[in-house]
Amino acid sequence: MQDIKNSFGQCVFSPDGAIDFRILGNKVFCSKKELDKLNSIMFPRINKRIPEILSGLKIKQYIIIDAAVLFEARLDRFCDITILVKAGTQLREKLLKAKCSLSDVEIQSRIKGQHLNIDEKSADHIIENNGNRRSFHIKIREAAEKIKGHK
Repeated sequence: MQDIKNSFGQCVFSPDGAIDFRILGNKVFCSKKELDKLNSIMFPRINKRIPEILSGLKIKQYIIIDAAVLFEARLDRFCDITILVKAGTQLREKLLKAKCSLSDVEIQSRIKGQHLNIDEKSADHIIENNGNRRSFHIKIREAAEKIKGHK
């Protein structure tokens, strides 16, 4: 928390001391430099925490790490199989609006400011998510069956 405060100031914290992710998001998604600064703080912490979480789990058949920065943060090294879910900008905007109650300007800024450079060849499977929820679930089931068939 102190690293965040030192890098982005007290203004990204709410009065109760919690990070105000809306304010922090507005800062980092408007500047690649600021996003890189946040990533340099968070990626090492995430890379330390993931193995701790995984080692604390009882044996599970599947564990899913849902992370837009999976490859960039090198979290894929903890995965046996990676699945890239691709969605068009309109759907991403719609999902973000439903999840976060952001303005249209904030949503566009976040999508543009993510600076994700995903090499699709790095993913074991790719799912196109440009339909409705039902069609997406069907594609997930199909991918799961394909993965089960290769084991």
